[in-house]
Amino acid sequence: MHILHNSPRKQYIPWDLNLAQECFDANCGPISFAVSVQEEVSDVIGLFENYEEKKYTNFTDMKRVFKKYGVEIQTTKAQIPKSGVALIQWTGPWIENDFMGRRSSRYTHWIAVEDKMCFDLNADEWLTLKEWETTVAAEFIKEIPEATGWNVKYGIQLLKLRESWPMGFARCKPDLRLSVVR
Repeated sequence: MHILHNSPRKQYIPWDLNLAQECFDANCGPISFAVSVQEEVSDVIGLFENYEEKKYTNFTDMKRVFKKYGVEIQTTKAQIPKSGVALIQWTGPWIENDFMGRRSSRYTHWIAVEDKMCFDLNADEWLTLKEWETTVAAEFIKEIPEATGWNVKYGIQLLKLRESWPMGFARCKPDLRLSVVR
């Protein structure tokens, strides 16, 4: 297996993070993806099919977006990747009989990961996993009724970034961006 980089990549934060949240209601899925591939959110949010209607990104959606974008990935269960994204499962009574099912999926959250650091849109900065756990994760757990903690549900490890943009995909192609009209 070839992991993306031997040395950590730049801890990238898209310049349009707040703008994408305001204009497109971008949340943890598209933002974590953009951070992990080091692109602006507005350049990649159009890859998320039906995002305007559903406003969430499940594990299958995220894998599909990485494939569309042209990145080679490896998925894991219950493991944080070295470079990529992790789907966090907030724990509580909803996982007792359904850790991998639909009911528990309502209590999930995406973060970007690079080496031993993570980026969560709620922190708006890169944090160590321990810092994230004691600040952002602790706040989520406090705010979600009956939440007891967190686990990694899935990890998506970036193996190889694409050499160039996929055929027919232009960075500023207007039809790949969501409409800002509400």
